[in-house]
Amino acid sequence: MTLQTPLHRPSGLHNSPTSLTAARSLTLLLAVVAFLFASPLHAQLAGKGSIRGTVADSTGAAIPGAAIVITNVSTAARQQTLSTGAGNYQFSLDPGKYTSAVTRAGFKTFTQENVVVDALQTFSVNPVLETGSVSESVTVTDTPPALETSNATLGVTMEQEMYASLPIIQDGGGQRRATDFASLLPGVSANVSNGNLTTNSGIVNGGGSRGASSAIYINGVPITSVAGEGDPRFVWTSMAVDAINQFQVQTVGYSAIYEGQGVQNYIVKNGTNQIHGVVYDYFRNTALDTWGFTKVNNPLTGLPAKPVERQNEYGLFAGFPIIKDKLFVFGGYEGYRFSRQVPNQQETIPTEAMRAGNFTGQFGTATAALFDPNSTVCGNTACTSYVRTPFRGLLNGVPTLNVIPSSRLSPVALKMQSFLPASTGDLANNYVTNYSTGLNNWTTTNRIDYTLNAKQSVSLVIAFGRQSTTGPAAVVVSSGTNTNGLPPPYISTQQFAPKTKVFLFEHTYAISPHVTNQFKYGYGRYDGPASTRIRAEPSPPQPSASRDFLPARHPTPSPLPPSAAIPISIAGPDTPPTAPSPPATSPSTTSSGTSASTPSLSAVRSPGSSTTTSSTTPA
Repeated sequence: MTLQTPLHRPSGLHNSPTSLTAARSLTLLLAVVAFLFASPLHAQLAGKGSIRGTVADSTGAAIPGAAIVITNVSTAARQQTLSTGAGNYQFSLDPGKYTSAVTRAGFKTFTQENVVVDALQTFSVNPVLETGSVSESVTVTDTPPALETSNATLGVTMEQEMYASLPIIQDGGGQRRATDFASLLPGVSANVSNGNLTTNSGIVNGGGSRGASSAIYINGVPITSVAGEGDPRFVWTSMAVDAINQFQVQTVGYSAIYEGQGVQNYIVKNGTNQIHGVVYDYFRNTALDTWGFTKVNNPLTGLPAKPVERQNEYGLFAGFPIIKDKLFVFGGYEGYRFSRQVPNQQETIPTEAMRAGNFTGQFGTATAALFDPNSTVCGNTACTSYVRTPFRGLLNGVPTLNVIPSSRLSPVALKMQSFLPASTGDLANNYVTNYSTGLNNWTTTNRIDYTLNAKQSVSLVIAFGRQSTTGPAAVVVSSGTNTNGLPPPYISTQQFAPKTKVFLFEHTYAISPHVTNQFKYGYGRYDGPASTRIRAEPSPPQPSASRDFLPARHPTPSPLPPSAAIPISIAGPDTPPTAPSPPATSPSTTSSGTSASTPSLSAVRSPGSSTTTSSTTPA
């Protein structure tokens, strides 16, 4: 449609920039008004479902001006509109079950019951009015066909009752997540190479090997991480499975208002006129476990022992009315507790004698010596070779070969050694890892819905969550790597305690029978306290004040060989002990809570995501 507005000006006057700007603004305003009111369009509000159709008589002729009233069965919320000159109508609705009533003078009242609406989907209801009195009625109780032929959208809706009944794998990997079930739907693959399903929404229709391209929506509001699309942590870390009413996955032909390669939309449960709720506890315990194929002995006791694992996921959610037909609330809490004993593994650590500087009997022969690096002098006049003096510290009051004097031990090194556990006294495999790891998570999801009047309604969602480790993650001790199961700060894994906050606000205003304005605001934050990574590695060699030392069989002059790193720092006699170089630090740049291969106590921080949308939709 083209709208032309003639502009007249008195003769002798020229167009000024101001007058041209005003003319263009007026033309644009008139075009917008004509666009909104002259020819109503079929549109759908973000995160809503819709019902559309055509009102006709028994001959198939369109009936204009018919009054259509649709009522939510659970909340008694009502919307009404009039059919257009072509008999068309449309509603944008929250997911739920509805009853539609159509009246027009000269025709019987038509009532369609059991109309089920899902978010992001459109359902057709085409009333056929019979000639008669308005006081007469025709009621259809059968559910209308769910097959939608008015668009090419390809997608699936999964109700909470369905995925909550699916089998649960409780392997300590985390609590149930509604976002995991998306990979069960057609067109979605869980085979991601970028992270895992806790941080990645998966691959849609084979598009890309990394995944993380599907847009994540909560009640139609996009909640996007700065790391990119497809991060489901705003959902599962703050919203329990039993707090999600339904979710949709659309892979092809979805509306242009949604972004991403594929769309996932999660709808939070709401209160109704009927009190409803759930109480649950899913648990796993060592007492219920069977023995493995072979019994494994505990190396500390020598007796057979089952791996210790305890897991509980419990919660309470309820919805009810505060003011019947107007004000509803829904909310609850879920906790997740998991703990297990890390498999026992043997490691080699310095013995207590070594930590005190006593290396007697450690080099195979009585003549092998430990030399003082600060005693290095030239072995000849050309200084082409060097000699060193062996250590002879006091042991039980007697100068003894290969004993480092206590005055030469660095206080910094001694402090670091204080964190080492006790050894068994053997030179090798003298420590057995023995610690527990686990998770202590919780979420709370709450929603308030208020119908202001027949034209306006507001909705508010507030959700919080925390995922926290109760101990360092389990490690696999391997030779030639820096993985270890020692206590902090030496352990080669990290602990984390990220927190999630999600805030959603929605205001819907039916301005006229054919124009509805929707305002949405969303805020999401996933973060945790930052900390410094601690590396359990020796500091670089320092000149004079701190050097590596080398064992040798006899003090034969020889060039200095390459240094061998040993975690003991030796201070020179004329130089005060010097602290080793600061530990290497590396700020975390990911928003993931997975463990790293280097010793770390770092947490993560992902800046908050804030989204505001406002749309005026002709219907």
